[in-house]
Amino acid sequence: MSNNQALKKKLKIFWLSICAFLVFMTVVVGGITRLTGSGLSIVEWQPVAGILPPLSEEDWLGLFDQYRESPQYKLQNKGMSLDYFKFIFFWEYLHRIMGRLVGIALLLPLLVFSRWLTRAEILKYSLLVLLCGVQGFMGWYMVKSGLVDIPRVSHLRLAAHLSLALILLSIIVWHIFELLFRDKIEALKSEISLRKAYNLFYFGIFTLILLIFQFLWGAFTAGLKAGYMYNSFPLMSGFLIPPDLFIFDGVLKNLTSNPITVQFIHRIFGWLLLLVAFCWYYLKTDSPRFIKVLILLFSASIIVQFSLGVATLLTGVNIVLGVTHQGMGAIVVVLFTALFWAVSKIRKIS
Repeated sequence: MSNNQALKKKLKIFWLSICAFLVFMTVVVGGITRLTGSGLSIVEWQPVAGILPPLSEEDWLGLFDQYRESPQYKLQNKGMSLDYFKFIFFWEYLHRIMGRLVGIALLLPLLVFSRWLTRAEILKYSLLVLLCGVQGFMGWYMVKSGLVDIPRVSHLRLAAHLSLALILLSIIVWHIFELLFRDKIEALKSEISLRKAYNLFYFGIFTLILLIFQFLWGAFTAGLKAGYMYNSFPLMSGFLIPPDLFIFDGVLKNLTSNPITVQFIHRIFGWLLLLVAFCWYYLKTDSPRFIKVLILLFSASIIVQFSLGVATLLTGVNIVLGVTHQGMGAIVVVLFTALFWAVSKIRKIS
């Protein structure tokens, strides 16, 4: 590889790493926004004009007047002071600014680098920009659902909003590992058997399915505020299987919209993933050192995430623990993406 090619590679890795960090921080700030009840404090979506913060007392009063017409103010926060409005406004404003920063961080370097990127690279990086835009729109579509009659966003839209952010983060991390370790993974061909490589890959598929369900029901749990119920562990207020799992008409509605059922399912998938983490630990036997390290990191992240989930539940959703739990979820996605990238590539070259 020439010095020029090496420099371009380093620039792409640096660029994508910055983008991944910004997406991660946006997820964390999104968790703070949700847990502080700040998500409905800005009642308009202004992609361009909304970049500017309130610059005068008159600006603040105008925004506060708009907020006082919203269902959240009328039904939950009537009598709120301007100072407290500034507090919740800050978190929603910061969350929206972080989203815009992700878009800018993806788009501007892409335009600059486009001169020496291949068509395939331009296409795959352009898809990241498009996904970021869709994710931002979904954020507003989610907020809009809480500005009509009931001051609570749709938990289904919240799940879609969070899922898109995690998918974006996962794809960026995949591209980073492709740039960083493609040569290294190809060199591991002689260190692993074909059977072992396929075992790792298929168990990775199984783990991916569990993670998708867990993150979806985790988002449902957050959106329905189901974590504020049954704050005991391992039983749910003394029940192994709580009553009222199917109090709504229709199985699907109970599975996705009944807070009791949603929390129960979230717990079940948590236990399953904890078991999967220990299975990965034993699967690391006879694996190349590079993959062993990724397995250990991913397994440890699942154990930490499970523990944080339990702690969050037992404290009645303490804000610090709740935000840490959401941030750790994003770290789990990063580490699983890295591991699944490795086992996917090792299968192809074995």
